[in-house]
Amino acid sequence: MKKNVINWKLKNKMLFSFIIVALIPVIVLGIYSYNVASNSIQEKSSIHGETISKDINERFHSLMLEAAMVTRHVIGDYELERILRKDYEMYDFPMYEKTQDIKQYQYYFNHLMNIYTSIDHLLLKPMNQPLTIGHSNRQNTFFTNQNQNHEQKWYQDTIDADGYWVYTDLHLEESMESSPEVISISRLIKDSANQQPLAIMKIMLESKTFQDVLDEKEAESDFTFVAFDEKGQAIAKSDGFPLDDAQRVKDTSEEITYDDSTYLVMNHLSTDTSWEVYALADQSLLLNELQPIKRGLTYILILTVVVAAAVAYILSSGLVRPIQHLKDSMNKVAYGKWKHLKVHEGPDEIGELAKHYNEMLMTLEDHVNLIVEKERQKKDLEFKSLKSQINPHFLYNTLNTIKWCIYLEDRELADEMISSLIYVFKFISKRKDDMIPIKEEKEFLQQYLRIMEIRYDHEFEVNWNFDAGIDGYEIPVMILQPLVENAIVHGLEKESGPKKIWLNGQLNENGIHIVVEDNGIGQPLKDQHNKGLKFSSVGLKNVKNRLQLIYHQDFDYQVDSKRDVGTRVEISFPAIEKENCYEGDHDHESIIS
Repeated sequence: MKKNVINWKLKNKMLFSFIIVALIPVIVLGIYSYNVASNSIQEKSSIHGETISKDINERFHSLMLEAAMVTRHVIGDYELERILRKDYEMYDFPMYEKTQDIKQYQYYFNHLMNIYTSIDHLLLKPMNQPLTIGHSNRQNTFFTNQNQNHEQKWYQDTIDADGYWVYTDLHLEESMESSPEVISISRLIKDSANQQPLAIMKIMLESKTFQDVLDEKEAESDFTFVAFDEKGQAIAKSDGFPLDDAQRVKDTSEEITYDDSTYLVMNHLSTDTSWEVYALADQSLLLNELQPIKRGLTYILILTVVVAAAVAYILSSGLVRPIQHLKDSMNKVAYGKWKHLKVHEGPDEIGELAKHYNEMLMTLEDHVNLIVEKERQKKDLEFKSLKSQINPHFLYNTLNTIKWCIYLEDRELADEMISSLIYVFKFISKRKDDMIPIKEEKEFLQQYLRIMEIRYDHEFEVNWNFDAGIDGYEIPVMILQPLVENAIVHGLEKESGPKKIWLNGQLNENGIHIVVEDNGIGQPLKDQHNKGLKFSSVGLKNVKNRLQLIYHQDFDYQVDSKRDVGTRVEISFPAIEKENCYEGDHDHESIIS
């Protein structure tokens, strides 16, 4: 039997391993996971639903308490009692007095409702005055009317309560134009001097306020809600409540079925208000969120893969392991990780293949090292070429200008040019790195431009606009000097008008973007490569070549030149912070010292 198994093909060995190792644990652990899930769903959902229902009941209770507090707030208020004592029939000008008092009412209730912002509406019905005064936070309005209907049950109950607050369940408030459905707290206001009735105050909360509380909790959880008062009347239900008839919830125990869906039902009865809040959760949605199932299936998958891989490895190690090592090595080579790799060489055909593969890696390493060395030498030659371009003619012209400054006895200007010249040539001679901080490149350009401004007797104007946070990012050394030199040459060839150069640098989500622009003579695109035009100078070609050498394809180089309009050169490259870039910063004094 053992010999027959060894002679199986690799495919059959792996299949046999997976059947034995994977099938049994999948069945056992799968049953266990679903049992855990089915047992936990009832307990977890019930506790959560009851907790949220309790929170809602406490919120409702706090709203009712605040409504009762408003009715207590006005008791003993001298100014309000003074107005309520008035009988307008006793005044010579009752309409004027009434108008003034309405303004006082409005000011008083505006202040009161700004304190108790959760209250929706307030009504005041004076005993001695034929009007009803109201204020609505929900509609942000103050109103009065002549409706003095004293036949409503809540009104008589409030009179009978003789100063104690009276609760009225859900009803339509006909004293208001919109007739909202409200729950109210009312209280008889008595004269603090003689205890005679002065008015009845009614504080109202719309059913929409209670629904807003339920909607808020629905948005925060997987439950929908319905609330009942102490009489079993549904006072509010959240927008997502699934049942057409909310009363069906009170007749169920733990589950209810509606439209082929099963809902878990949890409730909480408030000991303060005797209100009852029910929470419903779609059982299918809760099953989708059960973490024990996901964790159990994950554990099963990991266990199956690990055990099956171990068995497959033992059965096929003699054949698969050398091939796998060779494949892994090739994958690393494909991602550029080819150094210090060596595949084990054996006596069989696979070992011979590994031997030739190792020889290939050694040859590859030699070729790569040779290419890297050539690239380094090429970059060095490029930079040396750049420095050699600026040295001869720039030095000759600058020294000639210094000579004339001395001849004209302008010592201060000569000193300034000498200092800038020393800065420029020390900057060129001491730079060994290809990349420098943008701050240092800007400082070099400022000294270079200072020399050029003096040489050309301030015939051109330079405008700088670099983002504040760009200085610490790296830039190829002296990459901007050829662009600036080209802009100066084009600008000075302009026969009339102001000659300007703009230097802009931006840091954006795509990297570093630098623009060098002039308003010189420019060249049309079709003539930009014609022989003899300054536009196609070695310096500009060198800029593009250096960018391509450093960044490969990850850069952008654009030239836009129009005759008699000017030239605009844009370069973009990745934003890379220069490590310790400010440790190498040198101000003007330190470089020329």
